[in-house]
Amino acid sequence: AMLCRVFSFVFFAFVFGVAAWLYLLFKGQDDLYVLLPTEDETGVFKSTLAAVFAASLVSVADRIFKQTQHDVFFIDWEQPAGGADAEARAEPPTVSTWRCVLVANEWTRLQTA
Repeated sequence: AMLCRVFSFVFFAFVFGVAAWLYLLFKGQDDLYVLLPTEDETGVFKSTLAAVFAASLVSVADRIFKQTQHDVFFIDWEQPAGGADAEARAEPPTVSTWRCVLVANEWTRLQTA
């Protein structure tokens, strides 16, 4: 999977560079010297682009598979806000939803780093 990821990054940069070079070469000329490739000449370009897409797909599928194979259980040891008078009340203070969202975002950031 790592090989597919590296392959897709390197060859996408190569394919993008070739396409940009052909575009700038064709658009930058004042007189017509170079034509864009025909449908018959773009076979290698299209097959390389398809291979890059397939390698990226394998890399993403592997990353999703690895991330879904973990069982994570979060324990929140932080006390909910409420102060000293919270013990006198009948109902316990609730945990803010934003705290749960921020913990999940931090976990996602650490997982993709």
